[in-house]
Amino acid sequence: MILMCGGWRRLLLQAFGEVYTMRVAFLSFAFLAMGSLGSAQYLRVSANAFVSDPAGNSFDSNEQNWVVSGAGTMLTESASALTANTNSTSDFSAKFGQLKGNVAVSTIHSGAGTSQAHAKGTFFPFTDGVGASFNDSFTLVGAGLVAFRVTYTLHSILSELGAGSTAESALDVYAYPTSGPILTGSPIWHTAVGANTTTRSFDGTAPGGSVYGLQADLYAFAALNTSTDGAFSASADASHTASISIEVLSGGSFTTASGHDYAPVPEPASLSVIALGLLALRRRKASQ
Repeated sequence: MILMCGGWRRLLLQAFGEVYTMRVAFLSFAFLAMGSLGSAQYLRVSANAFVSDPAGNSFDSNEQNWVVSGAGTMLTESASALTANTNSTSDFSAKFGQLKGNVAVSTIHSGAGTSQAHAKGTFFPFTDGVGASFNDSFTLVGAGLVAFRVTYTLHSILSELGAGSTAESALDVYAYPTSGPILTGSPIWHTAVGANTTTRSFDGTAPGGSVYGLQADLYAFAALNTSTDGAFSASADASHTASISIEVLSGGSFTTASGHDYAPVPEPASLSVIALGLLALRRRKASQ
């Protein structure tokens, strides 16, 4: 994985006998050239599916998309590949503040040979790039210094059945000002089978009027590479979802170029407490 903060991390995925380098967070010069921080907002999704089976059948489906979108838009891209023995599906979607991805592969062997399959995002210019991402910008509003916090959460469910099965998901979020260092926390990277939920955040402080670009990238990958008879599968379900929020801690407020409201959404437990409080207040007023 290549991170914009300068660190290098490599994930070796033994799919199809190749070594894959996972790049979750990136900022390409071509992307920067498409617009200024204050005016450019992009939703991006892509999907890739590939299968081959012991009978010699193979199918490769690759869908890519790059769309400039306004507030409230949901962008979706899907790909599927199928032979008699092997199946691969890939679905990604993006809107400002929320990213989703769901990939799955499976195979049933009917004889000797090798079955291979992968499902993932493949966003240009990287062969193994993100499946869904967005770029937005926000402007701090205040007479003095404004302190803010960016919070991001990834909820994914990973499944691996049989040797040669691999499932992974990752989310990276960072903010880059017109000048100064990039603000980022550690990428969320899920590799453990089962349900995984991780929340992270990073803080920033800058004078009112400062503009920050906000970038969020979601990666999901599933693969099979096996020559053993039997049924195998792998899936990475990150459709539950990857969410990104911004809140001002002190000093003012902020506006966004997309118009999207990045206010944190209360957790279900918090909503229950709020509902109980409102109910108690209503009963109290009714009794007066």
